[in-house]
Amino acid sequence: MGRTGPEDLERQLRFHRLEWRVQRIGWVIVALFLALAFAGLFGGGPLSHARAEAATGRIEYEHFVRNGAPAELVITSTGGGAQGVSSIEISADYLEAFRVERVVPEPKTVRRVGGQLVYEFASSSSGAVISLQLDPQQLWHHRAVVRIDRGPPLEIWQLTYP
Repeated sequence: MGRTGPEDLERQLRFHRLEWRVQRIGWVIVALFLALAFAGLFGGGPLSHARAEAATGRIEYEHFVRNGAPAELVITSTGGGAQGVSSIEISADYLEAFRVERVVPEPKTVRRVGGQLVYEFASSSSGAVISLQLDPQQLWHHRAVVRIDRGPPLEIWQLTYP
C-alpha cells in the first residue's frame, strides 16, 4: 500500500471543491426551475394567466398550455350595449393549432371570412360570457387576433409545451 502524498491530497481537495461548486450550481438550477413552475411558467399560475382588454370586451386565457391538456378562452363583453357579445372573430390559423372541443353558449353560425372564423351568437345581455374550450394540437408558439363585436383587435399568444 502506498502512502498518500501532499500532491495527492491537494489534487483530491481541488476535485472536491469543484464537485461542491457543481452541486451548488445544480441546486440553484433545480430551485429556479421549481420556483418558475410554481409561478406558472408551465401553466396554471400567475405567470401563465393573461388578459387582453378593449372597450368591447376582454379575453382571459393561459399563456402556457400543455399538448393534450384542455385550454380555455373566456370572452366577456364589457361594452355598454344592451346586446352583449353577438360576434367573435378569431384568426383561422390560430384555431388550426387547436381543436375546438366546445363553445358555450352554442353559436348560431360559424363562418370563415378571409383569414378569420366568425362565431355569431344569439343576442344576450351585457356582460355575457363565452367559453371556447380548446385542445392543443400543435406545439410551440401560437398568435391570434380576436375581435369582439367588431371592436378593435385584441392580440393573444400561447405557447404549447409537449
